[in-house]
Amino acid sequence: MKKTIYRIIFSEREKAELQEQTVSLPLAEDQILAKTLYSWISSGTETTGVYSGNLPSAKYPLCPGYSSVSQVVEIGPGVKSLKPGDIVIGGNHSSYQCMKESRFNRIAPDIDCRNAVFIHMFKIPLPAFVRTQIRGPEKCVIAGLGLIGLCAAQLARMFGYEVYGFDINSKRCALAEHYGIQTVSSISTEKFGQSVGLGIDCSGHEKAVMDLSKVIRRFGEIALVGVPWKRNTEIYAQELLHSIFYNFLTIRTGWEMDMPDHPEIYNNKNFELLTMRTIQWGFLKINPEDYETVTPENPQNIYQNILHGKMTGLGYMLDWTKF
Repeated sequence: MKKTIYRIIFSEREKAELQEQTVSLPLAEDQILAKTLYSWISSGTETTGVYSGNLPSAKYPLCPGYSSVSQVVEIGPGVKSLKPGDIVIGGNHSSYQCMKESRFNRIAPDIDCRNAVFIHMFKIPLPAFVRTQIRGPEKCVIAGLGLIGLCAAQLARMFGYEVYGFDINSKRCALAEHYGIQTVSSISTEKFGQSVGLGIDCSGHEKAVMDLSKVIRRFGEIALVGVPWKRNTEIYAQELLHSIFYNFLTIRTGWEMDMPDHPEIYNNKNFELLTMRTIQWGFLKINPEDYETVTPENPQNIYQNILHGKMTGLGYMLDWTKF
């Protein structure tokens, strides 16, 4: 027996389509079929990286997406941890998710499904705080206040840092202030001297990293969370190396792939549980009025809006509930 599902497919560079596909039933021993409720479109890796062709490892056609919430409708005979009706995270931009049991994580029943979509997004900058030797209440400056920067700033506040945010986009700064994040008009020695313990770049822009390097105290750290997809300036590496060398700075990648993929060292599900609980307890949040909820019928228009800076708020959430 076959079941029809609909998936967003990148058929080629800058071309997104909603395609009809089928999955085979009955399910395999360890498989789960779940009806997708909501999924989040990433403006970074998913759009700037894969959709626009800047990620060389991406091979078209492919189904994008990595942050979705679904409801289990059917389980394979060997599935033990989940049952029909459970709400889970895991999967891509599809009307149904059909994957192994191990790919899903059940969420607490009292978490709103739209809030749960952001569990993975908060997890992206989390390793920057796990890896660092710099602890609160030291100053932490976040460069770039898109969704991931806003997630990082809220995490920094939760971990007890004195948090400052910066973005060249004044609307993003205003939004961050609405979340209680203090923003600055520039990352400069006039503002900070060399008093910042931890800098986190969520912009992927080399000037932001350069500016952070000048305000970090000796033996401080910079975590690179934003992906440097393209060259933006004529800055020379020597200037950055000078700051690193003479201030004894530590620079490390700070995004989720920094963590070793080994269950005894790093368990991906445990990180998801951590962010899930902090959302559940009210420490972390993304308000629905700060992003746009849309249906998935016209993905090409959505991705073009993101790519060309026409999106409103923090981005787009896809609503599959009535699809």
